[in-house]
Amino acid sequence: MKIPYHEDSIWKFKHTFPLASRLAGEMNISPLQALLMTNRGILNPSQASDFMNPRLSRLLDPMLLKGMEEALNMISGSMDEGIPITIYGDYDADGISSTALMVHFFSRLGVDISYYIPHRLKEGYGLNKEAIKKIAKRGGGLIITVDCGISGKSEVSFARSLGLRVVVTDHHECENVSIPDCPCINPKQEGCPFPFKDLAGVGVAFFLAVALRARLRKRGWFKIKQEPDLRMFLDLVALGTIADSVSLSDQNRILVSNGLMVMSGSTSPGLEAMKSLSGLAGNEVSSEDVAFKIAPRINAPGRIDNPRLVMSLLTARTYDDARRYALEMEKANNHRKAIEKDMLGSIEERILLDGTLISGKIILIKGKEWHRGVLGIVASRLVSKYNRPSFVSSEINGDNYGSARSIEGFDIFAMMNRMRAVFSSFGGHEAAAGFSMKREIYPAFEKGMHELAEELLTRDKLLRSFIIDAEVGPKDITSECISVMKPLEPYGAGNPRPLFLTKSLEVEKPRVICEEHLKFKARAGSFCFDVIGFGMGHRELKE
Repeated sequence: MKIPYHEDSIWKFKHTFPLASRLAGEMNISPLQALLMTNRGILNPSQASDFMNPRLSRLLDPMLLKGMEEALNMISGSMDEGIPITIYGDYDADGISSTALMVHFFSRLGVDISYYIPHRLKEGYGLNKEAIKKIAKRGGGLIITVDCGISGKSEVSFARSLGLRVVVTDHHECENVSIPDCPCINPKQEGCPFPFKDLAGVGVAFFLAVALRARLRKRGWFKIKQEPDLRMFLDLVALGTIADSVSLSDQNRILVSNGLMVMSGSTSPGLEAMKSLSGLAGNEVSSEDVAFKIAPRINAPGRIDNPRLVMSLLTARTYDDARRYALEMEKANNHRKAIEKDMLGSIEERILLDGTLISGKIILIKGKEWHRGVLGIVASRLVSKYNRPSFVSSEINGDNYGSARSIEGFDIFAMMNRMRAVFSSFGGHEAAAGFSMKREIYPAFEKGMHELAEELLTRDKLLRSFIIDAEVGPKDITSECISVMKPLEPYGAGNPRPLFLTKSLEVEKPRVICEEHLKFKARAGSFCFDVIGFGMGHRELKE
């Protein structure tokens, strides 16, 4: 049986062969390796050398970040005065990685440091006034936000009215956002000269640590104290950056490449326990390992109930403590999977009964009392299966809380920004967003979003695009071919794993495994090999 061509997809070939041939000669590398790099926009020896050697020395000057000077003045001044510092984070893997990095860094500076992670279901995303009251009551001082805060102008003003100082570090979109009246570090804010705009929240936090260490070194802070080695925190930077699905190019490629090396040999009790639980103990850790094995476990407690559990893991001092926290997180992750499965099952039943739910250019699904913590995952599953921007929301006590996920190349945040008036709150970036609104507003939201989809989304955008690097024969799929791809890692957003096309294969023994993956044998004459299509179980092939 031949593998069918799916009408909802477009297969595109890159056309960089002449450039690849020249690069292969100039760099003395294999033609296939040169082809893969030119397909990713790496066109000359200088770019190729930087890509294949992502050295930390190529990180940009953190002082290029707008607001950095003011932030350093406020933080160092607070340290001089000995006032307490609170790191205010977020409940997802990026936010918690950022918080853990800052807690470790300031602890090694000998600073009185604490943290606050809001509860997803009880408090929601970002700064909130009740949390600020709690921080003020327990001693006040300075709040440093990580992975949040850029849209919290009123909350920052409230904090300042209570005598608190605030520094905001964030990476979310700033369009039509009134920036808080405090030092703000965000590469996306207007007028920021930092040339790379796609840092994760943990990346911004890391650059703040680099700048602050340099400031303290200049002031002689480390004459009697040990200077922290920031490389030891790069495992947390890699974790948060990969989990947040930002582009693994330029600065992020440097941070993640070096961070994965630290993680592979990590002595951090928390990450060692997590690697063990994920079946990665003693192994070299890849970006896919982080994305599909570690990050979901890190995210699970924040989605279900208690994000502070993850902070306990990432700041654990002993392996035994970390192992105990990791086992609790595994229970949370299994609970999350069960909730997700039930919700998806309910949605698929509705789709079977009402095909119009997936016949438009976007998918809008609403349920009652659905668990808010898994709405984003469910939206991602719908995008993966139907290739439509998807909005999944839950009606709870008269309000709708939702998550949105987009298809590649379509800015869902910009789309929602066109209808910002209907939201009680919303925020996010090109690929993902969260929102809330009053129950009675939902029909207007639904109507308006479908109208916008008709305006903004052409049918060709809704076709899956497979960008094929090269056509290869079955006999070309060798260990040498795989070794050529190794220097291109880490793979992820902005640097996809190479995709090759092999034609005229016969399929044998197709079956679904683990309820969601497609497995079969592919044959071309006497040549036969195993194939697995992750997440493609719904496309089961019949012999």
